[in-house]
Amino acid sequence: MGTVYEALDASGKAVAVKTLRAQLGDHAGVRRRFEAEIEALKELQHPGIVRLLAFGEDDGQPFFAMELVRGQSLEELLKAGRRFTWQETVAT
Repeated sequence: MGTVYEALDASGKAVAVKTLRAQLGDHAGVRRRFEAEIEALKELQHPGIVRLLAFGEDDGQPFFAMELVRGQSLEELLKAGRRFTWQETVAT
């Protein structure tokens, strides 16, 4: 649905910028899902969830910027066989 890039904010700090794939921009359902992701991030405040930094649209292309977290994704960990105990799952 989207592509994530590493970028630098105005102060030079590394951030992650997610854009909606150009070929999906005219698909109303996909665009609504992308916008819903932004709305959800606006409301969420938790140390285990990336913080939304900015959002907008550039030349019809929606995007949002968030904290950059380095390391493996949850998907990569699970594909590699990593399993979590229930204690790890609920820990903050």
